[in-house]
Amino acid sequence: MTVLTYVFLAAIGAGLGFVIAWLHQRSGSAVLNTRLMMVQQELSVARAEAAKSTQINGQLKSAMDKLETTIILERKAHEEKVALLNQMTEELRESFQALSAEALKSNNQT
Repeated sequence: MTVLTYVFLAAIGAGLGFVIAWLHQRSGSAVLNTRLMMVQQELSVARAEAAKSTQINGQLKSAMDKLETTIILERKAHEEKVALLNQMTEELRESFQALSAEALKSNNQT
């Protein structure tokens, strides 16, 4: 065999090696592209869920603010009722003392 034959065989071997490497690289790229598409879809779903969660969070915060306002108003109304009951109790006590004093005075006079 001549040197030219060896060079020719080496060139063919290098060409086949290049083709095999290119095909292997190409199949790996296809797998990576497929995986990239799946990850992008998962990311889209996660973003949609995050947006929905943010919306729900806003609604819950609004409801919580309303409930806190209601609690404040209810506490104020409760305090007013307690103050009114205390006032009425004191008025009843004074009325009872006045009536009992009057009854005792009337009883002593008779």
